[in-house]
Amino acid sequence: QRIGAILVKQKKWHDAKVMFEMCASNYPTAFSYMNLGISCLYLEEYENAEMVLRKANILDTSNANVWGYMTLAMLNNGQRVNNAFQALKESIRLHIDNKDLMLDIAKAFSAVGEDETAKKALEYAVVFRTNLQSAKN
Repeated sequence: QRIGAILVKQKKWHDAKVMFEMCASNYPTAFSYMNLGISCLYLEEYENAEMVLRKANILDTSNANVWGYMTLAMLNNGQRVNNAFQALKESIRLHIDNKDLMLDIAKAFSAVGEDETAKKALEYAVVFRTNLQSAKN
């Protein structure tokens, strides 16, 4: 899983997908399914991404990042805006702390014409970043 996480950070999506497919089949954890879903998402395999992220969510319903990536998958897999909005609300309730993911979510909501939701996602990312920087000082 460590090698796969490095591949995700390096945005080597195909290699990460292969690694996490092996991990998920041998060790079905929320972490392995989430990273497999992330890889599928950025490979534009949206249906597969959503299916795998649902498995991650079943194993860990309190992971804010899983909810965030599910938001992206839903918006890109048939533009299911209402479901995506509910997933976004859950990720915020769980205090999502991935500003890059929130920026991607904002772009995706904007792409489907949901500019107000996109604006709120951007504001959340900026407020989170500001709070994080204040905590470091």
